[in-house]
Amino acid sequence: MKKLILIFSILFQFGFVNAQLSGTYQIGINQPFPFNTITNAVNNISTVGVSGAVTFLLTDSLYEESGIEFITVPGTSVTNTITLRPANGVDVEIKGNGDFVFGIDRTSHLFFEGKSPDNTGSLTITSTETVIGSSVIKATTPINTAGNTLNIHISNCTINAAPPFFSEKTEPKTYCFNFPSTNNNVHTDSIILSNNIFRGGDFSIHLIDNSISKITYKITDNQFISAGSIAIVDAASVGTSCIIQGNSFEYTNLAFDIELSIIYIFGGLNININNNLFNGINYNFLSFKLDASVFNFSGIQNIK
Repeated sequence: MKKLILIFSILFQFGFVNAQLSGTYQIGINQPFPFNTITNAVNNISTVGVSGAVTFLLTDSLYEESGIEFITVPGTSVTNTITLRPANGVDVEIKGNGDFVFGIDRTSHLFFEGKSPDNTGSLTITSTETVIGSSVIKATTPINTAGNTLNIHISNCTINAAPPFFSEKTEPKTYCFNFPSTNNNVHTDSIILSNNIFRGGDFSIHLIDNSISKITYKITDNQFISAGSIAIVDAASVGTSCIIQGNSFEYTNLAFDIELSIIYIFGGLNININNNLFNGINYNFLSFKLDASVFNFSGIQNIK
């Protein structure tokens, strides 16, 4: 009888780990494998994929994990999304070091939601790493293969990078949100960052495309507190909607070689920069380089 129970237990766990995911799963130390850590849960979903919308509810107040990487999760779509958020009544912090806390490798329709379902919980993601290139959230190589669509939404979170190490003409070290690209494949991306708090980092947001893409980015209603600059390079093509609007910048530190500006844009089209507040900053709040393409700005109404 004991052997029979053991066999059923093994079969149940094997099926639990290897079945495609759909629905809500609690992630915490008291949950069964692979939902006992964020790393295990993300490794599992990267392997088995999804058959419906998935929500990972974080039930512990502290997760000391890093190198958590979503890798080409099978089955994601507009309806089959992946959401990471705190459970009701839990103020969650994910704290790590190394190259990144969260990595995103060719995984689309991914949501980091900082509010719990009933708005009583919160989510903070912190990197304590200071080595060059370290990030809180990073697109790992390669991020955009031919025809790939990358949709990433981060809202209502607090994103803490290590304190800035900026000194003019030295290499930047740390990033809150780092999405570089190194190829020229056609892809369509959507990156939405809204209602977050960014702290620290030589760059708070770093988008470099260098591709023949159609990218949409919306950076709206965020707070940047002692954070690095926003740098956007070649990250917009004709027909897209690119918005930096309603953000507040307080005592912002400046990153390497960005013309001593809080928002630095090199190339791109159809970019709207509106109603941003720059408080206590003695540097340029906006600068552009036109080398890459022609800009089309509308409604620039920013307050310094």
